[in-house]
Amino acid sequence: MVRHMLRVTTFTAVANLLFILLSLSPVFAGSLVVSPSTVEMEVLPGTTGRMVLSVENGLERSYNFRFSPGQSTDPIEGYDSFPDLSWLRIIAGDTLLAPGERTWATVEITIPGDENLAGQRWAVSIDISCTGEPLLNDSSIILVTVGQAHPGRPDWLIGGGIIAVSMLGGVVWTRWRDRQRAEWTTGLKTGHWLE
Repeated sequence: MVRHMLRVTTFTAVANLLFILLSLSPVFAGSLVVSPSTVEMEVLPGTTGRMVLSVENGLERSYNFRFSPGQSTDPIEGYDSFPDLSWLRIIAGDTLLAPGERTWATVEITIPGDENLAGQRWAVSIDISCTGEPLLNDSSIILVTVGQAHPGRPDWLIGGGIIAVSMLGGVVWTRWRDRQRAEWTTGLKTGHWLE
C-alpha cells in the first residue's frame, strides 16, 4: 500500500514539474491565431472560389510561417477527401512575422468544368507550419461543396413570367375585341346575315 502511494505521488510530482516547464517554455508563452479555423465554401464547376485566411503571431518572438494545402487528418462526417490538391492555390509565400504581427493568405479553389462533380462535398486542410518549431503548426479546414452548374430558376422569376404572359394575353385580347367592335357598329357579328 505504501509502495503504491509512493508511485502515485512520484508520478504526480513529475507530471506537475513537466507541466510547469512546458508552460514556461517560450514556445507555449503565446499562441498562433488562425482565422477562420473552419469555413464552408460552395464552388460551381468551371469556376474559382476564394477565401482569405488570417494568421497572427501571438508568440514572444519572430517566426517564419509557411502555408501549404493538405488532406484533412480527421475525417469529417459527410465530406470526402479532396480529390486533387493541384486545384488549390495559396497566394502567400514564406512569411516572417514579428510578435503581434498578422498576415493574410488568399486560398483559391478551382473546380474543373465537369458537371459530374456537382453535389460532391470535400474537406481540405490549409496547413500553417512554423520553421524550426513543429509544436506551433496549426491548420484551417475548408469544407467545399460543388454546386449545380445550371441552378434552377428562382420562384420569383417563374411567377414574374406567368404574370407577364397573362398581362400580354389580356392586352392582345382587349385589342382584338376593340377591333371587332369597330368593324361592327352594333357590336354584334351579324354581317354574314346581310346580303
